[in-house]
Amino acid sequence: MVIRTRTAAATAPTIKITSQKLTADTGASSTDLITNNGAVILAGTMSGPSGTTVKIFDGTRLIGTAKLDTKGGWSFSTTLPAGTHALHAVATSSSGASASTAAQPTIVVDKTLPMVAFQYESQVVGSNVVDLWGTVSGSAGTTVEVFANGVDIGAATVTGNTWHLATPSLVPGNYSFSAVATTIAGNSATFSGIPSLTAGPVSGTLDLSKYSRVWDQDFTTSAAIDTNIFPIVYGNPDQFSFGPNGLTLSSYRSEGFANVGFLQANWNPTLSQGYGLYSVTASVPAGQGTGIAILLWPANNVWPGPEIDILENWSDPTSQTGYMSVHFKGPNGQDMANSIKFSVDLTQQNTFALDWEDGSLTYYVNGVELFQITGSEVPKDAAHGGINAAFGAQITDIGSNFEPTDTVSLTIYDMSYSVVNPAGSVLKTGAVSGGSIMPAVQQVLDVMAMDSPSSSFLTPLPVRMSLSDELFSSASIPAGHTPWFGDGEAP
Repeated sequence: MVIRTRTAAATAPTIKITSQKLTADTGASSTDLITNNGAVILAGTMSGPSGTTVKIFDGTRLIGTAKLDTKGGWSFSTTLPAGTHALHAVATSSSGASASTAAQPTIVVDKTLPMVAFQYESQVVGSNVVDLWGTVSGSAGTTVEVFANGVDIGAATVTGNTWHLATPSLVPGNYSFSAVATTIAGNSATFSGIPSLTAGPVSGTLDLSKYSRVWDQDFTTSAAIDTNIFPIVYGNPDQFSFGPNGLTLSSYRSEGFANVGFLQANWNPTLSQGYGLYSVTASVPAGQGTGIAILLWPANNVWPGPEIDILENWSDPTSQTGYMSVHFKGPNGQDMANSIKFSVDLTQQNTFALDWEDGSLTYYVNGVELFQITGSEVPKDAAHGGINAAFGAQITDIGSNFEPTDTVSLTIYDMSYSVVNPAGSVLKTGAVSGGSIMPAVQQVLDVMAMDSPSSSFLTPLPVRMSLSDELFSSASIPAGHTPWFGDGEAP
C-alpha cells in the first residue's frame, strides 16, 4: 500500500494601511503633505498566520518593521529625511507568502530656507503710503509678509523672484519694516534691515542765513562749464547748449541717446565737500521720458558708494514727478535704495536743495521743506569716515524703448554748494580764491574706465570725453587721457 502525503498550500496574508499622518505638518496646507518636519505615523490592519511580519518601504528602500498588536492592527513611526517619499507596507508570513499595499500619497519633506531681501523703498510726499520692493527665492508658492514696527501689515505680491507691497495708510510716526518669507513647507527667513522712515507731513522753510556760499556756477551768465568746479565733462559737443536761459544738456535718438553730463573731481577726502547745502535750479520738458539725474556720485566710482540723487525724473512720461533717492549697500552687500517721490511741474524753473547733515537729508523745493530722511541709510561724508561725493548732472542712456521723443534734455540755470559757518573763503564762479576748500591739484576720476552699474535706477556711465574749444578748457581732460569725440574715433 502506498501512503500519499499532502502539503497544505501556504496561506497568503492580507494587509491594509488605514492612515498616514504627519505628526507635525508645518506646511501652509494640512492636506498637501508638504512639511519641513518628516515625522510620520503609519497605521493599518493585517491578517495572516502566526509569525507574519509587516515591513515598511520608502519606494524600494526598507525603512523599518511595524509593531503588531493582538487585534490584527499594526503601527509604524519614523522621521523621514528631506526629499520625496512614497511609503507602502508589505506583510510576509513565515512560509514566505506576502502581500503589499499600494503606495501612499507622496510626502515632501522640504527643509530649504527661502531667501528674502529688501531693495527699494518709495514714499510719496503728502501720503502716508510706502511702497516696498525686494527679492525672494524659494519653492513655488513662497509668500512674503511685511511687518511695521513688529505688526503685520499685509502680504506682499510675489512675482517671480520679486515682492512688492504698498502699505496701508500709516499713522504719522517713525517706522522700521521687516519682511518674512515662508515656503509652503513652513520654512521661513526674515529680513529686518529695511531702513526706517518717518511717515507724515513735515513743515519748514529753507533758512539761507545759516549758510555761506562756497561756490556757485551761474549758467545763465556763463558760456562755459567752470572746470575749476566741474573738471569732468563727457558727451558730444552738440549735446551742450549755452544761452540766456542756462545750460541745456541733450541726448538724441539719432546718437543712440548717448550719455552727457559733468561731474566734480575726486578730491582728497580731507579737502572735499561733504555736509552742506547743495542747490540746483533746473527744468525738464514734459513728456520726454526718463534719464535725468542731478546727483552726488561716489567719487571713488564704486557704486552705489552710496549715491545721493537730488533730482531724478524716472516717472511716466505723461506725468510730472520727481524723485530724490539714496542708494546704498545693505547688510548682505545687496543694492538698496530709499526713494521719495513728489509732484512738481518740472517744465517750470524750480530750485531743488538738499541739506546733507550728519544723520539727516532734508529736501527742499523752491525753499519749502518736503521731507527729511534719517536713519542708517544716510551716508556720512568723507570727513566723518564716509563717502567723498562728486556733484554733477547728467542724462543717461536707458534705451530708446523708454523714450517717446527723439530728444531728452535738461536745462540747468544754477548750481551751488554752501556750508554752515565755513572756515574757508568763498569760491566765486570761474575762480578759486586763496584758502578755498578746493584743492589746487585735483585727482580726477578715471572717467574712461567707468563701468555701468547693474541698476534699474541709474546707469550713468561709461563715458567718453568730448573736446570743444568753445565749450570746455583743457582742464576738463583727465591727465593721461586723450579726449574722444562722439563717433568713437580719436581726434
